[in-house]
Amino acid sequence: MVATKLVTVSDRLWVPSEIKAAFSTDETQPAKTQPRGNVTGALKQNGPTHGTPRRKAIARAKIAAKINSKTDRSAAFPGAVCACVDAGMTPDEVEAEMREHPDGPQQKFLKGGDRLRQEINRSFEKVEQQQRQRDEEHARRVESGNGIDGAELLDRVYE
Repeated sequence: MVATKLVTVSDRLWVPSEIKAAFSTDETQPAKTQPRGNVTGALKQNGPTHGTPRRKAIARAKIAAKINSKTDRSAAFPGAVCACVDAGMTPDEVEAEMREHPDGPQQKFLKGGDRLRQEINRSFEKVEQQQRQRDEEHARRVESGNGIDGAELLDRVYE
């Protein structure tokens, strides 16, 4: 048994067999404090992941959420697109879903000239750029011998 501690928290749900498979070892390892890192999420578009149905439900809920005067519009739209990317949805699927729910955070891009697709593409590019930066940072940490923390390892199992 290896001593562990909670370093970061993510929204991923794991069953015991997945955790055991991700951390199993035949050798006794000395306890080592892991470096603190940021919570990561599966933002790659490489197809369905373990939690895809749940993630699609979350993405659809964010798209359909009605906007009111208290809603932070500058965060609601990118948050909805990020959830869609996380769920493995394509830009075409996101656009179709957003057009079905015009009262959601996308409403400002549908009024006064339809710029919805442009904004979806721009948000997808930002999410992909963030994923590339995370991948590069991970590669630098591994190369320098700093490794990866447990929460990030668990997130990467299904990427």
